[in-house]
Amino acid sequence: MKKMMMALLGLLSLTFVACGDDETDKTPQIKNYVELSKESKTLYDNDTEGVELTLTLAYAPEQDVTFGLALDGDAAGAFELSPNTVTIAKGSKTATAKLRATGAILAENEALTVKIASCTDDNIRTDATLAVLGQPAVQVADLTADQLKLVATWIEKYGVDVRPLLGMLDVETVVTFNTEDKDYYNNGEETKTLKGQTAFTLSDKATEDHIVLKMTSNPMGVQEFFYEMLMAQSTKDEEYWVYSPYNLPMLDAINYNEETETFSMELDELELDPATMTFSFTKPYADDYTEWDACIDYTYHYTAWERLQQAAAEGKTILVDNGDAGTEEVALSDAIETGATLNPFYYLTLSDISADQWGSEPSLFVEPSSSLSLADGKLTFRFAWDFLLSSGYQQINVTYALNK
Repeated sequence: MKKMMMALLGLLSLTFVACGDDETDKTPQIKNYVELSKESKTLYDNDTEGVELTLTLAYAPEQDVTFGLALDGDAAGAFELSPNTVTIAKGSKTATAKLRATGAILAENEALTVKIASCTDDNIRTDATLAVLGQPAVQVADLTADQLKLVATWIEKYGVDVRPLLGMLDVETVVTFNTEDKDYYNNGEETKTLKGQTAFTLSDKATEDHIVLKMTSNPMGVQEFFYEMLMAQSTKDEEYWVYSPYNLPMLDAINYNEETETFSMELDELELDPATMTFSFTKPYADDYTEWDACIDYTYHYTAWERLQQAAAEGKTILVDNGDAGTEEVALSDAIETGATLNPFYYLTLSDISADQWGSEPSLFVEPSSSLSLADGKLTFRFAWDFLLSSGYQQINVTYALNK
């Protein structure tokens, strides 16, 4: 009898094990997916070195996975992917490629999109896309006769030859984050290094007595970085911004599409003091609510903001969900007044940088300064910067290598 009971218990044990195996087999598997990202660098149509792209899998694969990459958009012919096929090795999660110029010339800023065209593992989701802005590297050193005359006058009058400052200059910008902001906006890293180029030319405000230049693209090397920070505080802020009742209806009203929007910057009125070889690059700012002694007055070109302003000027309205009270029709102009905006200045400029407005200890604040050495072939800028959702100042140090 005892032997029969032991045999019965053994059979029951095998039955439970088999049932457990069946349940395990029925457990749904989480599907792997790939994401696309790029370094913070402006892509010009003469950049044969290119911008680095990174493919990142959510989970390391159990075997090598190969992805085919493709470009879409009007500017696709001016750039190429090198290589256009990349492999993420077994046990790894990332692979890189370059997006670089082919030698074709762009007439204006053009948006293009990087997509996943193929994948050797059908179980990996590959719907990720990456929007990139291609820009023309305009030969701004081709000056008019009047501009050449100004350059000659400055050489004679001040002994300053600005020609090494004109055209495309290589730039390296280091952003140092304060303790609070680095965790949220820079993955816990204290610094972020940006490399690229800036286009310089003579300002329309230049005269025989005043050496005034203009940065016509990627001023201070921060253009791509500022666009990332703009989106991080607006359309990509899924914690707060998207839940404001005005914001998503506002985006719908202008047919917002991240993949086709473009963003660029300029900075005018950089005046050189030939006695000190330093540039003044800030100016006072005042509106109905604030009055500052100094800010860096970038000119922003953001297609989404331009369309929003136009729609508001045309008297367009949006339907806003007021919860239990139902929906309300609101004029876009009124929504903008309440802070529902895509104005880059609103998100990227918070306070006066002529003196420390935060009083934090320790502080990254520095007074705006610059230095030009034609002998060393170097131009530098240094200034503090804060933004709408910042917890204090960041410090920005910019170094340009002059043309020879």
